[in-house]
Amino acid sequence: FAGKLTQLAEVIGAHFVPAAAWHADTMLRLETTHAGTSVGASVSALDDHDKRPYQRAYTTTINVRAVDLAAFVSKVLPSPSALSLMKLDVEGGEYKLLPWLLAEGALCKLTYLIPEWHLSRQPPPARLAALGLRLSFHAMLQSACTHPPKLVEHDEPDEMNSFFPVPGVNELARRYGAPGSMGRSPFR
Repeated sequence: FAGKLTQLAEVIGAHFVPAAAWHADTMLRLETTHAGTSVGASVSALDDHDKRPYQRAYTTTINVRAVDLAAFVSKVLPSPSALSLMKLDVEGGEYKLLPWLLAEGALCKLTYLIPEWHLSRQPPPARLAALGLRLSFHAMLQSACTHPPKLVEHDEPDEMNSFFPVPGVNELARRYGAPGSMGRSPFR
């Protein structure tokens, strides 16, 4: 889509950056998945047992240039903007990228933020921490930003977030659940 995006950027007075969003200026090895006419890419490679059958059969890797998205946002928006929108769809990389953007203050410069979450792209041992990030994200923005984004709309497609095992979540539910609901409460 590079040609079409370059043309679109010229029409609307924007700048197209043909690179992956990341937490450093580097080269990334992306895993691409081909399913019918759809192509997806992800930085995080899952173990074979976690992939859908079509992913094992149609997966290749490519090297791409990546840019430090926090530095890019700070360059484009040196101070909080009256109107800015970030749609972040990095196919599982959000669990590494969003904490970096928050630590660097980049998310605090945005007016609107739409992160897409891909819990299924995380290996099972990392899913509990990934779910914790998603569930605490709004509170972290409120605590870290003097002027947090006015609206954060989470894009959470069921096929990427539902019905994937999250090791450790049942133990936490039993520990912190209401008395009598799932087990002994630590607050008695």
